[in-house]
Amino acid sequence: MTVAELPYEKRDREIGERLRAYIATTPQQIVPVEGEDYHTVVEDFWDILGIHCGGYGSDVDDDIIKVMEAMHAQVGNTSSIASHTGLSEPHVELIQYILCSAGMCDYGTSPRGCWLIHTVKDLVPEIVARWRKEWDDA
Repeated sequence: MTVAELPYEKRDREIGERLRAYIATTPQQIVPVEGEDYHTVVEDFWDILGIHCGGYGSDVDDDIIKVMEAMHAQVGNTSSIASHTGLSEPHVELIQYILCSAGMCDYGTSPRGCWLIHTVKDLVPEIVARWRKEWDDA
């Protein structure tokens, strides 16, 4: 007898598949599709986040990386992450909203906060290394 996949298990599996596919690409594989303004042959990280107009400059990318790395290191709550990264608390919170909305994090009310789902947490070092390549090769 097969046990049906629960909704959160499906979400975790699907985001993991998308992230592993992204990690396996090279920046050169992310190219415009003929006749499209922003679509790419391969999903970039902004597509995975559900923000198809992101990534025009590296500053915001760097902020998201800082927050993901702090969450991966379990620095603490939003205030602790802000202190650790040098970002404002509202900025950290907004990035966490984006990550939660993309299915990469869960958000709780007790304790109030945001944390990486296990699938994403395991991939953070590889995600960060891959994402930085986009800017190093640009």
